[in-house]
Amino acid sequence: MIKLEDRHRLHQFLMLELAIRYLKIDLETMNTMKCANAFVPFAEKLLHQLLQQYLQEQRYFSNKQIRLVKWEKLDPYFSQVSVTTAGEDAVFKYANQAVKTHVEEILKLGIGV
Repeated sequence: MIKLEDRHRLHQFLMLELAIRYLKIDLETMNTMKCANAFVPFAEKLLHQLLQQYLQEQRYFSNKQIRLVKWEKLDPYFSQVSVTTAGEDAVFKYANQAVKTHVEEILKLGIGV
């Protein structure tokens, strides 16, 4: 069973992972823009900071023997995350819109907007 504090931390970890994915996609798009020199350094710095946090959280969960098995889309509105622990498996449901909003907030805080 996942403790409440670990559950909250796992949620943050999942949001970090998605923020990193979205930022990598955005970086590819930014590199094709004419004004890439203005935006790319900020995005790369943010990506580096998020990766550092992600790796720190990944080590924490590795020590706790908690790992993400899969993230699957149930329908256009909900996704399901499967997580395994040393004792049992857990499944969490997320509303896609709420996840999107949370990831946007992480990216805004990282940029300083």
